[in-house]
Amino acid sequence: MPVEIRVECSWDTDDEEGRTVEVTTHVRHHPSEDPEEDTRHFAAGDLEQVKLHLCELVDRYRSAFVHPDRRECNHCGRVLATSNKHEPFVCEECTSK
Repeated sequence: MPVEIRVECSWDTDDEEGRTVEVTTHVRHHPSEDPEEDTRHFAAGDLEQVKLHLCELVDRYRSAFVHPDRRECNHCGRVLATSNKHEPFVCEECTSK
């Protein structure tokens, strides 16, 4: 299944001096699922730690990312190489059923 990752960054509202940044990631394995949410706090200006966190997230889900030339069948969920750009995509095996 492809993975959808959404990242939100904002000042930590509990830190009135603006010393902390809140980074929330939402990971959804399938469009019909509720996303898994993970919130971390980083020191303001600590971009290297934020990048490290995001790189670890990408590495964790790397196998689920779909190559642009591959599509997920809307019926069976298999990811296949195809040049078919039509939405929704249905593989040949599901079409012939």
